Amino acid sequence: MASRRPTSPDDEVVLELRRIDQGRLAVMAYSSLDALVECCGGQQPWVATTPAELDDWVRRSEADGFLWDAEIPEEHQHGPFGDDVISRKDDEDA
Repeated sequence: MASRRPTSPDDEVVLELRRIDQGRLAVMAYSSLDALVECCGGQQPWVATTPAELDDWVRRSEADGFLWDAEIPEEHQHGPFGDDVISRKDDEDA
């Protein structure tokens, strides 16, 4: 699952949520690490879980559901430094 990058080893896992239709929130779940990297890029922080635990993660994160193997547009993917999302389009304009 896509997550936020922890700032220390003691940090709790914080899942990365995306807005879907009608303002609902969804957990980003992936069928494999390869699928996550293909859909979100190599800088995406992640946490491993089992399909049986997915509903519990959704409930605990207060999301409305989950998206399975959803692709994140490249301009919205994480960059190499911290959790900042870099805009490759902005880089091209510079």
